[in-house]
Amino acid sequence: MKRWKFGLAFAAVFVAGVIAGGLIVMRLIPPPFGPNPSTAAKMTERMMSMLKTDLDLRPDQEEKIKPVIARTTEQAVGFHRELSTRIQAAIDSSDLEIEGFMDSQQKAKFEKLRAKRPRLPTAP
Repeated sequence: MKRWKFGLAFAAVFVAGVIAGGLIVMRLIPPPFGPNPSTAAKMTERMMSMLKTDLDLRPDQEEKIKPVIARTTEQAVGFHRELSTRIQAAIDSSDLEIEGFMDSQQKAKFEKLRAKRPRLPTAP
């Protein structure tokens, strides 16, 4: 009888550890920033749905409009990716410049702060 209680207690502690670990990881890993390719497809579908509903588009109009919307959302994702790359480069450059004004202890602390700061996604 004692064995199953021990096993049950062990399983409960294990499950609690998994849940706690998952919550900690979710808080430590920042969510992805900005649009990604799947977002472009979702944006296209959402815009098409809105246009169909609000404008009562005919099927032939949908056929012609959807490629335009898809192209535009793909361009927007590309612009975002390019801009994110340029912003991250500017941040990295300013960090290096700022480090030039610090002593070794401050640099060590600054590096820890930088490690905590989420990086913007860059173009592949």
